[in-house]
Parts: sequence; structure tokens; C-alpha cells
Amino acid sequence: MKQFPVLTLFVAASCLLSVQSWGQTPVDATFTYQGQLKRAAVPVSDACDFEFRLYNAVSDGTQIGATRFHPAVPVENGLFSVALDFGASAFNGDQRFLEVAVECPGDGALTTLSPRHALTATPYAATALSTVGIDGHSLDASDGSPTDAVRVDAQGKVLMNKGGLNVFDNVGHGISLTSDSFTFTEGTSEDPVYGYSSSSDTHAFYTSGTRQVVISDVGNVGIGMGWNESPAAKLHIGGNPGTDGVMFPDGTLQTTAASGGGGDSLWSDSGSDIFYTAGNVGVGTSTPAHRLHVVSVDDRAIFGKSTDTSGAGYGVYGEADAFYGHGVRGVATDLTAPNCGVSGQSSSDSGMGVYGLVDSASGNTTGVCGQSNSSTGRGVRGMATATSGVNYAVIGEAQSPDGFAGYFVNTSSDGTAVYAESAGAGREDATLQVHNTQATAGMAAYITSVGSWATMHMENDGTGEV
Repeated sequence: MKQFPVLTLFVAASCLLSVQSWGQTPVDATFTYQGQLKRAAVPVSDACDFEFRLYNAVSDGTQIGATRFHPAVPVENGLFSVALDFGASAFNGDQRFLEVAVECPGDGALTTLSPRHALTATPYAATALSTVGIDGHSLDASDGSPTDAVRVDAQGKVLMNKGGLNVFDNVGHGISLTSDSFTFTEGTSEDPVYGYSSSSDTHAFYTSGTRQVVISDVGNVGIGMGWNESPAAKLHIGGNPGTDGVMFPDGTLQTTAASGGGGDSLWSDSGSDIFYTAGNVGVGTSTPAHRLHVVSVDDRAIFGKSTDTSGAGYGVYGEADAFYGHGVRGVATDLTAPNCGVSGQSSSDSGMGVYGLVDSASGNTTGVCGQSNSSTGRGVRGMATATSGVNYAVIGEAQSPDGFAGYFVNTSSDGTAVYAESAGAGREDATLQVHNTQATAGMAAYITSVGSWATMHMENDGTGEV
């Protein structure tokens, strides 16, 4: 077997990892190996076969990657060059040794050269190793401090000791994550879409470069606020007054809160009831003159209806505690129509359209009081519209032995207290009927007078008897 002198290594350059840049073709794990081959101190000039193996030790050890065979490699004046690729994982920062076997024409077999050759890094490769870190899974800062600025732990987590992460385009827009804040920007317009600041502990969301929603450090949410504004309530709505606001499912837009709303509401609640104890309440008027002042443009200012069929229901119930007070008082001011200050209607056979009650045992109180200021008006008017049956336009009932079911007074010096008119025929349809049900001492009518005229005057203008 022929003996070859030592294979001399002039340059060994390698690209240990495949690195990809945007818009460029990635570099593979191939590196160029150059050497000089001599026989008896004389440089060889021929075409020789070479075989290369990579190990992790200068002797014995474990082979790394596959065996690479290069036939008929040109050798000129002892110099040759081959491209070797043992795979991207062959070089992880640990030392590697190359074993070379050669066979030139006439040798008859491959001869393994000894010793194995240690692969050393070029200056740029050494810089790359220093940056990546000798352990193969960490990166130092460009100036060497801190070390392990970026590293991958045993669970595959990427850890950054200082500085954070910045991914920017050519004009400096992108994603920024630091210990103080992080921001995401939209890819095409480069406007921010989300931002967080640890100094103020706030989160902000953007559309078209405008801050739309912000969450403060105390959990307040602001919508449509300015860049430097902070929400002052759990929900704070900004925007243009009178234009922006809250829209409900029915399409109603509320641009301002109701007067006196929120914590200063005029109304108070007690269970499922609400009440109001100060000032007047107006319905249909902005200047209420009474506790409840209702103004209506239709035929009913107040309409009450009771669905109680037990006989104790009230469509409208009024109660007065004052000596001359009115539980319910109705005033009709339209002098051109036969309208009613208070109108009552009952659909029950024993019901009452208007019911007045006096609880006071003394005093000049009235259950129902009617007043007319018109020369042809009616203070109280009862109307029975049924054309059959026994019904009453007005019914009065007194349960006290000293009371009156009906009491009529005309305070004018020349007026009539009671006026009755009908078109009835016969005794049963008389204009005025008075009945007494007391069998022993009853009296149907008791009439007195203090004037100089007759106590009672009856006259028939027709042909009938008086």
C-alpha cells in the first residue's frame, strides 16, 4: 500500500445553518473544503477519488452524518477543492473532525489519512458562533452584554432577558413588545390596532388610526374618547354632543341622559312601587300647576278603568283630607260643547260611574263636588243611556239618620235649588216622584218656606188636574 504524506488544510469554510432572508434564496449546509496532496513531498497532479467522514472526536468517537464520496477530483500541483454537506444538524457549535481517505490512479484502494483534521471556523464564522452561543440555543447581545439575551429553554419557550421584541418594516412600523408596553399596527396603513402601556396600565383599541375604546387601570371603559382622555366612569361615552350616543335595538338613539337621571333621579322606589314627594308632576304640560296636572288634546284628560268585578273597584279614586278639599275635581273650560269636567261610566248592573265618599264625621265636606262657570253649564251631570230597565242618571245614598241622599242649595237671591223636567206620561212616569217606605210615621215630602209666597205652588198649564 502506498503511503501519502500529511494532507495539508489551507482553508475550511462552512455555512453551518440555513439562514433565510425575505426575498432571498436560503443557504444550505454545504461548505467548501480545500487541501494539498503530496507524494514523497512532491505535489500530486492527477484525478483522485476522495472519501470524507465527519466525527465528534479526533479518534474513535461517533460519525456525524453520512459518508461523502467524490470520485475523480482534479488535483493540480497538489491542490484540490470539494463541496461537502453533512446535513444542517451536523454543526451545533461542538467541535468536529474530518477523516479523509484518498485513491489516485494506480493505488488500487482508498488510503485513510491520519490524523483526522479538526474543522476550525473562519473569522465571520467565529463571530456567528459567539453571537449564537456555544450551547447552540441562545443568542448574546451584539456587544456581548447581556449574554443569553435570547434563549430557548427545555420546554421550547423563547425567552428574552432584556429589550423585548420589535418586528418592524422598512419605515419602522410593526409590533413592539417590551417590559413597559406593546403595540400592534395594521399591516397596510401602518396605523395602530391595539396598544398597552404599563406606566398607566391602560389598554386601547384603534380603527383607522383613531383610538375607539380604552380600558383604564381601574376598569373604566371609554368609547369614542380623545387620545389623552381617560374614562371617568364604568362606561364613559365620548363623541360629539347631540350626535353620538347609545342606540337601542328599536333604533332609538339617546344622545343625552334624562334630566335628573342616574343617582339624582326625582323618583324613588319602595319595592315594586315608585313615588315622588316634591314639586308637581305634569303630563302634557311643562308647567304643572298642581300635584298632578294633566293636559290632553283628545276627549279624555284622565281615563280610569277598573277590572275588579267584586264590586269594590274604582276607575278613578280621589281622597281629600282638607276641610274644603276635593278628592277628584274636574273643570271643563270649553264653553262651545257639552263637555264634562268629570265623566264616569259603569258597565256593571250595580256599579257607579262616579262615586264620592266622605269619611269626615263633621265639617262641610262633599263626596262629589261639581262646578260650572258657564251660563249654560252643569257642575254635575248624570246620564243614563239605557232605553230599558231601571237605571239612574244620578243616585244619592245616605246611611246616617241625619244625612241627606241629595242636598241642593242655590245661594243666589233669586234662583232655583232643584229643577226637574221630563216628558213622561202618567203617574209612573211623573217628572218628580217621591216615595217613603216608612209604614207607620213616614212622610213622602216635607216642605217649608220662610218667604211671603206660598210654601208650595202647583200649576198645570195643560188640561189636566192639579
